[in-house]
Amino acid sequence: GVTLVPHQTHTTRKEARDCVECHRTGVTYGLGSTNFRIAREFAFAIDGSRLLVQALDKKQPARSAIIAELPLPSSPRALALRMDAVRGQTTHVYVGCDDGTLLTIDATNPALPKIVSQQDGLVSPRRMLAQGDVLYVADGPGGLATFDVQKPDKPKPLGAMPSVEARSLALQWPWLYLADGPGGLVVVDVADAAKPRALAN
Repeated sequence: GVTLVPHQTHTTRKEARDCVECHRTGVTYGLGSTNFRIAREFAFAIDGSRLLVQALDKKQPARSAIIAELPLPSSPRALALRMDAVRGQTTHVYVGCDDGTLLTIDATNPALPKIVSQQDGLVSPRRMLAQGDVLYVADGPGGLATFDVQKPDKPKPLGAMPSVEARSLALQWPWLYLADGPGGLVVVDVADAAKPRALAN
């Protein structure tokens, strides 16, 4: 069973689960596979020059509709969502652009998303993932980059690890699996996100 008694541990892992990992999914307590993810109210997507926000109608999917379009100053290549830990709703969207720009978009009101910061520092972002207070970026020939998003409006460069051509990534903390193009699959220790280090490939 599940216990919240203060003197008993709430998790057996070094890193505690986010609240939403248990409170918004039955997977944790054995009620279904991750192949059947709980749908949220909104979906976010990028195309050639815009961020799109779509309202999802879970009962009648055909009635889902785009409710907002935000023009972007550069051509987007990858995005990551920062979620509210309890409600499981998106608060910020991070967009990596082909000119190396990292955009931060406030999505607390999904119908009125707005760009709150813009910074250089990426090379060729291919895939991004926000987990907890860290943003992970598979940055093509720029390798793996991490950003501190404790203050979500102002990402700060945190760490980096060179690689051949970082194309995609998946996180199973404290390990990150990096699809590195010609470099193969790289297993990265991100227990200290400021100092990611390759363990094997």
